[in-house]
Formats: sequence, structure tokens, C-alpha cells
Amino acid sequence: MRAGKWAGRVGIALSLCLCAVSSTAFAQGGRPYGSRLEGKTAVDRAIGKCVGAVIGGAILGAIAGRVVSRNGTGKGALLGAGVGGVACAVMVSMAGKKDKARIRALQLEALNTGRSQSDSWQTDKGETAVATATVAPIRQISAPTSGEALRCTTVQMSVSTSAKGGQFQDIACLVGDTWLTGDKLKPYGLNGDKTI
Repeated sequence: MRAGKWAGRVGIALSLCLCAVSSTAFAQGGRPYGSRLEGKTAVDRAIGKCVGAVIGGAILGAIAGRVVSRNGTGKGALLGAGVGGVACAVMVSMAGKKDKARIRALQLEALNTGRSQSDSWQTDKGETAVATATVAPIRQISAPTSGEALRCTTVQMSVSTSAKGGQFQDIACLVGDTWLTGDKLKPYGLNGDKTI
């Protein structure tokens, strides 16, 4: 009789745990809910590439300035950085930690609600930024490497400042309570910047 009571109590405890897990894994309306977003998003990758373009432009400009004129290194570096900077004005102006965190929070909110989310703010560099995240309906897919069932969606990001704007796209998949994107999807055989 004692074993029967224990089995009943364990059954009730497991039921309560399953209810708690299922309620934290889904937002209202049955939409999957993630507590965080991990991996480099398309916006993160673009910022990294643009900062590299500005630095690379400065180096190449300095070399070209040195070749053309003995004292032209500084002017060439400035010109090269300017060319790289014009190409990436939006991303470089949003390279601050607060700006990137704001964009990631916007993406996470869109992923969890299934609705477009928009925000505007002053960047660390004093420019007005506007960002919009739009998500597609969630699809159940099989991971190419493991066959594991994943719940994934496509995220479209529009980011602009007074200088320029850009469009970015990511795949995000919910694994446990975490939305994975970019490099974090590679173990599943998915490329985070393609469509599903």
C-alpha cells in the first residue's frame, strides 16, 4: 500500500512539472516561447563585416597614400576609411553594445509574439535609429544532420538611421527555451541566413 501512495505522489509531481514546462515553453495562443536568442544574427554579422571594411579601407588607403606621396599616408588612410564607412554607415553607427542589445530584444519579442515589432531610439553615436522585425509563421522542419524535429521561422529585419538603411534575414529555431540563429544552427545543418 505504501508503494501505491508513493507512485501516486510521484505521478502528481511529474504532472505538475510537465504543466510548468509546457506553460513556459509556449506563449499565449500556443506559440513557442524562448527566453533568449543565441547566435550571431544577420545584423551582428553585417556589423562585424562593416567594421572590418572601415579598418581595411583605412589600411589600403594608407598604403595607397604612401605609394603616391611620401606624406600621403594619413590622408590615404582617412580617404580609405571614408570609403569603407560610406558603404557601412548604418551598421557602423549601430555597433554599440546598447544598440545591438536593443535590436536583439526586438527580434526576440517578434519571435515570441509572432507579430511585427518596431522600435526607434537614439544610437550611441547620437543618430535616430529605426528597426522593425517581422517573422513568418513557425514551421516544423527536420534538421538535415540529425533528423531532429525543429520549430523554425524566418526573421526579416529592417534597420535604418538618418544615414542609410539595410534589410537582413535570419532563420531562428526554438530548441528548448532558446531561439538559435546564425552560427548556433550549424550543428543542425542549417544556415542561419537562408530561408526555410
